[in-house]
Amino acid sequence: MGWVGQFCRMVLRTARRLGVLLVGAAIVVLGIILIPLPGPGGAIIVAGVAVWATEFAWAEWLLERVKRHAAKATGVALQRVTALQRYEFLRRFADRDHDGTSDVVDLLQPEPLERVGDDDEDEEVAS
Repeated sequence: MGWVGQFCRMVLRTARRLGVLLVGAAIVVLGIILIPLPGPGGAIIVAGVAVWATEFAWAEWLLERVKRHAAKATGVALQRVTALQRYEFLRRFADRDHDGTSDVVDLLQPEPLERVGDDDEDEEVAS
């Protein structure tokens, strides 16, 4: 297998890389189009980069960075959810009085707005 075999392998590898480049680009462009629309635009862009990462080192590096940032964001989101759960626990169960109401809830919930003016005036106008 001489130079012809090497040439064929080079052509096939180049064709494969070009195909991966074009398919990945189509997926990324679709994701960019979907960003302002309701749908998973960001996830589709990451999928396009994942397609590129099968053949290109720079895309693999970029995909690893995206994974790290996603893992970090997931950790922050979980911490916030945990904080919200603690808040809900305090809001519902902390400092319960004997009558079943909570002082914490009373502090967290604003008083209902009272209507300004007399009700008698409204009744006189209606009569």
